[in-house]
Amino acid sequence: MSFQVLCPNCGQTVSVDVPHVANAKGMGKKTGRLQTKLSAKQVWVLESLKAMKAIDEDTAVTRQSLYQHIRNQAMREEKRIPSSHIVGFWLSALLGAGFVSMTRGKCKTIDTATQTIRFVHKPCWFLSGAYLAGNLSLEKDRTIIRGDQHAS
Repeated sequence: MSFQVLCPNCGQTVSVDVPHVANAKGMGKKTGRLQTKLSAKQVWVLESLKAMKAIDEDTAVTRQSLYQHIRNQAMREEKRIPSSHIVGFWLSALLGAGFVSMTRGKCKTIDTATQTIRFVHKPCWFLSGAYLAGNLSLEKDRTIIRGDQHAS
């Protein structure tokens, strides 16, 4: 991508090539890959995703539905109720570490009789393939994927 830049000294217009920098949005928390262990809250999120059977893109859940599940469980067990933003933070850290995956595309059926669908643009979360296969482990300063499996 090139831009036209006006030189402040001579007033001449110069064409400058600027490399495209990929947006880091959707890549997860950058320090997630540096975790040496999971917190109890992150394990709670993973267990909730398992309980909701969010194992692939078709069964992925939004942050809000995951939050409602965690909130209901916390109320039943008389635990402290986290905010939905904190749940998003935990999901981002797990995404950076490779334990969960995210997709932004999902169709939702509004009316089955008329087959009306709506495209959901919200991020939808599910457990990664490497985590489900048991090939993901944490070691100091990095997430290790054993075998030929890769986090999806």
